[in-house]
Amino acid sequence: MNKTLTFGLCFLLACSGEEKVEDSPPPLGDHESDDTDTCGGQPPVIQSVTCSNGGIQDHPDEGPTPTLIFNTHVIDADEDLNVYRQTLQFDDVLDQSLSTDAEILESQGVTDDDECGAGDVDLGLTLFLLGGPPEFGETYEFYVTVTDAANITSEAFRVECTVPNADGTDGGSE
Repeated sequence: MNKTLTFGLCFLLACSGEEKVEDSPPPLGDHESDDTDTCGGQPPVIQSVTCSNGGIQDHPDEGPTPTLIFNTHVIDADEDLNVYRQTLQFDDVLDQSLSTDAEILESQGVTDDDECGAGDVDLGLTLFLLGGPPEFGETYEFYVTVTDAANITSEAFRVECTVPNADGTDGGSE
């Protein structure tokens, strides 16, 4: 069964680079289970990642803000994606290789699935762009990983994406 979870995330990218999170999920690898719950041990596998211009959306603190939307389809054989961390790393050198000084953004979340019951999940992530990095109108390589409840991380999935312009129009166009 395919589960969909949309997680709006406010990354304050302006000066601080801090993430604003209202409710924190339980720590990864620290979930409660009884002896009958035997999930864990297999890494998640990212099937696809798409990114798109999310247009102008209302940021809770900043008002109308350009956004970038990521949709990640993940499967996990041991079905422990009920608690997860999604990591985005990006750099502006389009060479199919992650730079050692790449920017890192993380979000954590929970699904509404039972423990050992989340094996096919779509994760939605909204980046509110408050003045970079990533810079408006520029193209970046984004490397996405997903870590499951047992604290096992997927292989990185690479996607190129152009950040919208400051006015919310498609990036690269003036």
